[in-house]
Amino acid sequence: MRVAQLRVSAIVLILFLAFTAPACLLAPPSPPNTWTAEVTPSLICPGESVTVTWNAGPWSGCRRDGRGGFTGHDLDCGHPTRLMVTTFPNEMFASDPIDSRETAGRRLINPTQNTSIIFSATGRNEPTPRLGRVISVMTEDDRDSGYFYGVCDAGRPAWQELNLSKSWLPESAELTEICNPNDFRVTVFVTTGTRSATFELSPRGDETACTGRLEDVTAVTASTRDDTILAGSGCSGVLSAPPRPIRVLETWSCP
Repeated sequence: MRVAQLRVSAIVLILFLAFTAPACLLAPPSPPNTWTAEVTPSLICPGESVTVTWNAGPWSGCRRDGRGGFTGHDLDCGHPTRLMVTTFPNEMFASDPIDSRETAGRRLINPTQNTSIIFSATGRNEPTPRLGRVISVMTEDDRDSGYFYGVCDAGRPAWQELNLSKSWLPESAELTEICNPNDFRVTVFVTTGTRSATFELSPRGDETACTGRLEDVTAVTASTRDDTILAGSGCSGVLSAPPRPIRVLETWSCP
């Protein structure tokens, strides 16, 4: 009998607390504030534009009242987000300043050198305090090794096309020269938007070891008869062994 009375008392107490508790204790927590900042593209050639976008947003639970303020019962409504954007080494938004109340927006800029952009937001329960973005400007030619990888084609040694996709370079960068760094002759076949050309590249150190200036390159293949590259290869047997790769030196330039 006493146990039943205790259970009834507990149920009554729970119902009393449920009806008298403040609404804020029962409301689900607000979702975290949105906070994004991007620069597109982040790799460019001189003279190209970059789109800068950001969104720090108003606080969750607050709604704009149409008069520049907020409505709602959230304690943070009286402390809206304030945004600050800094750039280094040069000020990039002088011609179109970003107001601290512009918590979401976009700008178009034209950096002439590598630029860092720092976004920060302040307010109550502020979002991620700082976001950094970097814009890289290609101001000099890029020189790197490229490889024609060996394959077996119809029982004969051959080499794949040169990979012209360079994720670390601006999309507009172009392949402008190929040189032979090897001790043997290499034949290079270059396809452009309007024609094809064959270059017999002498061993390194010779004045004809490079193609000279190239434009609008769409594909490059190569071949050689050098015994060093072909040694150990065999494409006619059951266990085919493709030839070794042919290495070249590439020069990439901005238009």
